[in-house]
Amino acid sequence: MNKEYLDKVHLYFKQARQYVDFDPNSAVAKCRVIGEIILGQVLEKEEKRSPRGIALDQLIGQTKQHLPSKIEAHCNVIRLYGNFGSHFQMDEEISPAVVNACLLATSELIEWFDPEHNSLDSEPVHVEVEEDINEKEEDDFSETVRNLMYKMIEEKKLSFDDTISLREIKEWFVLKDTGHKENTVTAHVQMMTTNGEARLSHELAKDGSDELFFRIRNGLYRLYDENIDPDPITEYEQFSGWENNLLLVNTTKSLEQVKESMIYLSPNKSGNYKLRRSKFIGLYQNKSIKYIGEIIGKVTFRNDKSKGWVWWKNIDYDEKELVKKTYSRVHFDDRSTWDEPFPVQAIIFRNLMPVDFKTEGRMQNNNRVFHTKEAKDVDELFNLINGMTWEEWLN
Repeated sequence: MNKEYLDKVHLYFKQARQYVDFDPNSAVAKCRVIGEIILGQVLEKEEKRSPRGIALDQLIGQTKQHLPSKIEAHCNVIRLYGNFGSHFQMDEEISPAVVNACLLATSELIEWFDPEHNSLDSEPVHVEVEEDINEKEEDDFSETVRNLMYKMIEEKKLSFDDTISLREIKEWFVLKDTGHKENTVTAHVQMMTTNGEARLSHELAKDGSDELFFRIRNGLYRLYDENIDPDPITEYEQFSGWENNLLLVNTTKSLEQVKESMIYLSPNKSGNYKLRRSKFIGLYQNKSIKYIGEIIGKVTFRNDKSKGWVWWKNIDYDEKELVKKTYSRVHFDDRSTWDEPFPVQAIIFRNLMPVDFKTEGRMQNNNRVFHTKEAKDVDELFNLINGMTWEEWLN
C-alpha cells in the first residue's frame, strides 16, 4: 500500500479507538473509511482500476475474489456498522458491543493487509475514571505533588527500563507523610501520563513538566521516553478535521441567554457532554436550529477558583481576552439546575445569523456534530443548509 494511505489507515484506527466513549458514531465511521482505503488499494492493484467514487459495498463486491472469506465477512461487518453510524437513527444509539465488533473486524482487515499491524493495539481506549486535583490542597503545602513526583523518581533511581505501579507511587507519598490525599496523587499520575486520556481534564503545564509517565496497562507505568513513545495525547479535536464540523448544541431553555452573550456553557465532562472542536455552532430549540455562528474558541474552568484554560482557538485571538470574555458568564450566571456547576466549558462564537434547519425528531443529547461539506464561512453554510431538514442533509 502507498505509505501515505497506510499512515492514514493507522491514524484513523487510532482515532476510532479513542472515539469509543465520547463519539461512537465517529468510531465506526472511521472504520468504514479504513475499509474503503484498503479495498480501494486492492482494486487498484489487482484489477488495475481506480477506486475513486466507489462505495464500500461495491468495493467488497468487486474485490471479493481477491479476499479470503473471513476477510470478506469482516468487511461486511464494517460496512453494516459503518453505515449505521453515519446516518441519523432517530432514538437508536450505537451500543458498546457494536463498536467493539466493528473495531475487531477492522483490526483483522488491517492485519491481513499490513502484517506489521499489532493486534494488541486494537482494544478500545477508554477514558479513565477522572480524579479531581484539589487546587486549595496544593496551596496548603510547601511542596507540590508535581515536584514530589520528580523527587520520587530521583529517589527510586527509576530508569526508562523500570516500571512502577500506582500502588507503589501512593505508598511512597504515604511513607514520606506529605499530607496529600490519595485521590490527589492519583489525579496527578493521570495528568502526568502522556498516553492517558484523563490528562485532558486538567490544565497541563506548558513547559512539558507534566509529561512524566507512560502507561503500560491500567495501574502500571514507566517513564515517558520521547525517543520511542508516541507524542503526548492532546485534545483529539485538534486533529479531527474540525474545519468541516458544525456543532449543534441544545439551547431549548437558554437560547436567548446564549444568543445575547455569544457564549455556550456546558458541563465539562466526557461522554455525551464532550464538545468536539468545530468551525461553526448551531443553536437548537423546538426541533430546529435557529441560529448559526462562527466559533472563536473553547475555555474551561475546573472549579470556582480556576483562572480559566484556553483549550483551542479557531482564529487569532488574545487568550487573556478570551478568558476575560467568559469569566463573568461562568462565575455569575445561575447554573443551579446543573448537577454540579463545575467543571464547565465555554464555547465562544461570533457572526450569529438566523437559519431554518429543522429535524423531524427531537435532539436527544446536548450536542451533535454534522459535516459542513467545506463551507468557508457562515454565509456559505447558510446557503447550504437553510430550508433543509437534518434528515435530508445526512442522507
